[in-house]
This record gives sequence, C-alpha cells and structure tokens, in this order.
Amino acid sequence: MKLRSRIALTACLLVSTAGLAAPTAATACPSLAHVTAYKGHVTELTFTGDATGSDGNGGTASITLDRNATAIPINLTHHAHGPLGTVFTGSPPKGGAISVDDTFTDPIQMLSGHQTASGPTGLAAGPELVLVPRSCKYQLTVSFSIDTTSSGNWPTSGPDTSAGAAATSPEEKIPKGLKLSGTATLPAYPTCPAGVNPNGCYVFEGLAWTQEYDTLSGAPPDQAEGSATFGWSISPVLTKHKHKSPKHTHH
Repeated sequence: MKLRSRIALTACLLVSTAGLAAPTAATACPSLAHVTAYKGHVTELTFTGDATGSDGNGGTASITLDRNATAIPINLTHHAHGPLGTVFTGSPPKGGAISVDDTFTDPIQMLSGHQTASGPTGLAAGPELVLVPRSCKYQLTVSFSIDTTSSGNWPTSGPDTSAGAAATSPEEKIPKGLKLSGTATLPAYPTCPAGVNPNGCYVFEGLAWTQEYDTLSGAPPDQAEGSATFGWSISPVLTKHKHKSPKHTHH
C-alpha cells in the first residue's frame, strides 16, 4: 500500500529541538557512541473510531474503523550521525499480528458493508528512530499494511484492497540505560498536520474507507478525528569490544 501521508519525522524532530538548551553535566544525555542498532517490537497499535454524517441523499451514513496491530518487529539496523542527532532506520517489517474490522452502514439507502483482514503485516514503510542528545529526546515511527477483503456495499468507489497505519510516538526522554519503551495516546488524522508534532501522530491509511471516515467526521484538516494507542519496546545493540590476548614473552 502506498503511504500517502508518510510522516516527515526526521526534519520535524530536529527542527523542534534545535533551539533547546543542552543538558547540564549533572543531567547529561547518555552517549550513543557504542549503539549500532535498535531491536524490539510494537507492543500495541490500536485505533477504533466512529463517524456519522449526511449521505448526501437525505439520509445518514455511519462508518467504523477498527484496526489493531501487535508484535510487529522493529529492526533498526542502519544509522547516521548528524550535528543535531542520530537517525536509525530499518527495512520494512515482516510478521506481527494485524486485524481489520471496518463497517459501513447507510440505512436509508439500504447499504451495509464490511472490510476485514487478519494476519502479518504486508509491505509498509520501514521504521525510523530519531534521537537528539541536545534535548535528550527521541521519537519512533512505525507503519503496517495488510491486504483486506470487502463484502456487501462499500463507501464511494471501491472496494479497498488494503488498510494500514503509520504512527509516531510523542517526544520522550532518552533513559540512562538507552532502552526505549512506552505507551502513549496519539491524535489520529487522515494526514498528520504539517510541521512539528511533539505529541506524536497516528495516520489511518487506505482509500475508500478512510476517505469516507474523514468526510463523515466533518473535522477540519488540523483537528484530530479520534485517538490511537501506541506501545513500543526496543533495546540498543552495542558494539562488541574485542579483548586482545596478552602477549607471552619467550625466555
């Protein structure tokens, strides 16, 4: 699935933290010098939202998006250091447990439909982690996608063939042990607001179903259309030090 609203996390985070004062010596941020990768998984990525509005024919239509993901692997094996921070990236995830259970109803038009899916994530954008020692904060972005099956009637043109999401954590403090974990409630949008999103952001992906949800919610572009829960747990992979054997002196 094409991610039409891939979050520009790197630029946003670096801009948002560039003007912050550096930590004092007593609260210095942990060094990332020996971190070569981060590995872990998504513990939870859940969104359930309902929207109701005019169907344009004198009736009322309703749509529910119900999307859940757990155990999506996160393997951030590439990194680059810059003047303001370190960015870790990884290949698209494989595995995890994804479920989709979207519904659509329009009683006056006698329409009802269902979109479902269950299984591991399909092709999605790779994860990204940005750590900024100057502010001692980080943000993590993950995505998932899965092929779907639609039955009955569906909103607008369709049916969709896939559904998914992209989520960015809020700015979180880099802990002393460098293990990054947490659970946060994120504002959900069809497209994240432009610019800095220090509170994080969730984007529900798709075509007909998500477009209809956006239309029926009637929310302006900068207003969230629900909330999602994002949980993650990743640990650093450190450089292995090679121990040199002592040289023996021959007499």
